[in-house]
Amino acid sequence: MCEGRQPTGPGAGEAGSVAGALGMLDRALAVLAGADPASLAADTQARVLRALERAESRHTAARASFLAAFTAQDGYEADGQASARMWLRWQTHITKGAAAGAVGWMRRLAAHPVVAAALADGRLSASWARQLCDLTGQLPAARRDDADAILVRAADDGADLHDLGVLAEEIYQRIAPPGDGPADRFDERHLQLDATLGGTGLLRGDLTPGATAALSAVLEALGKRAGPEDLRTCGPADRGAAAA
Repeated sequence: MCEGRQPTGPGAGEAGSVAGALGMLDRALAVLAGADPASLAADTQARVLRALERAESRHTAARASFLAAFTAQDGYEADGQASARMWLRWQTHITKGAAAGAVGWMRRLAAHPVVAAALADGRLSASWARQLCDLTGQLPAARRDDADAILVRAADDGADLHDLGVLAEEIYQRIAPPGDGPADRFDERHLQLDATLGGTGLLRGDLTPGATAALSAVLEALGKRAGPEDLRTCGPADRGAAAA
């Protein structure tokens, strides 16, 4: 459909409201991006930062929802692409890793509708939502929504990430005792290495616990100093671990 053409028939009103919302979204973000934060009071700056975090939550939920519908309808084929991930890279000019991340959120929130609803309401940050999905992703699918609801309510009541982790472990011990294997989550696994300027690289991924342990062991072995001529130093996390 051409940008200027007005939709008609069933769903036309909803399409019009979406088009209007997109226009308001662009205008609102343009105002904020063009503002002079230094001229504003600290309480106003704080309001903007909180509002932008809620906007990111809703953006994550909306993108996942629209991407799921677009994928289900094979919408990418109209532009000659073989997958939604490839379409995102071509049409929205994002990297392979970013496209994989968007598809990952689509699949993650499809498996965690309770968390998706909390994101859409702006009740959870995107980073906390990711943590909650990781915490309950190993539970049996039939019990996942109930567990997500418990954790979301706890977050609403002021629980921090540590508290949520403890609560999730308690839930897991009650409904998935030792011997029950974690959910496979195969579709969420990925490891992406991107080459950047000068031949440097950027590595990102979403690994199973076993793969994480294996990669940690390899990196630890490679990170050891080879001798007095090796001038490498530990990173902040390594120094903290050593001090502990």
